[in-house]
Amino acid sequence: NAFVDRSRMIELLAEDGIGSSVHYKPLHRMSYYQQNYELKPEDFPNTEKIWQGCFSLPIYSLLSLDDAQFVVERIKHHLKF
Repeated sequence: NAFVDRSRMIELLAEDGIGSSVHYKPLHRMSYYQQNYELKPEDFPNTEKIWQGCFSLPIYSLLSLDDAQFVVERIKHHLKF
C-alpha cells in the first residue's frame, strides 16, 4: 500500500475526472471559534489527524453503481491496492 496525502488524492481523482474536495472543517479551525475561544489546532491532535485525511467523494441521487465502482477502483489504484 502507498501513502497518498489528501491533497494529492484530490488531484489524482481530478485527473480521473472525479470531483472531490474538503467540505467540513473542525470547529477549532474556524476563525470565529479561534478568535472567541482561543482554540488552537495543537490542542486537538486527534481531530487534526483525522481531519487531515478526510475529504468528500461524489454522492448524488443519479450516481450509478458503475460510477461508484469507478471511484472505488481509482482510489484503490492510487493507493496501489
